[in-house]
Amino acid sequence: MELTPHMYHWIVRPPWWTKRYIHNVINLHFHLKDKVVLDFGAGVGSNFRRILKPHGSVIVMEPCLSEKSQAQDWFMKDFDKGQYIRNEQGYLDMFHNHRFETDVLSRFKKLFLYNELFFTARPTH
Repeated sequence: MELTPHMYHWIVRPPWWTKRYIHNVINLHFHLKDKVVLDFGAGVGSNFRRILKPHGSVIVMEPCLSEKSQAQDWFMKDFDKGQYIRNEQGYLDMFHNHRFETDVLSRFKKLFLYNELFFTARPTH
C-alpha cells in the first residue's frame, strides 16, 4: 500500500516528533542563530559537497535498517518504497568513500515504525 505524501508526512513527521527528535537534537549540537541553513531532500547525495560553504557541514537524518529491528525494517521497506535505504555502516561508508568525516548524533526508533540515524558529515580537505 503506497501512502499519499500528506499521509506519509503525517505519520513520519508529526510536529511534536519533529520538535523533540529533530529541532532539539540539532540545537544541542549546533549554534544556528544568524546562520544560513538549507533544508532539502538530497536524493542520492550528488549535491552534498558541491553546495557546501568552505568548512560547512551536512546534517543527515535517514531511515536506517537494523538487524535488531526486523519489524521496523519491514515497515520501511514496504511503505517508504526507498531503494537506497541502508544500515548505519552503509550510510557512514558512503560518506567516507566520498571523503567526508562523520559523527553520529543520535539513533532512535520513530513511532515504533522504523529506525532513524542522525549524523553530521564534513568534507575532508
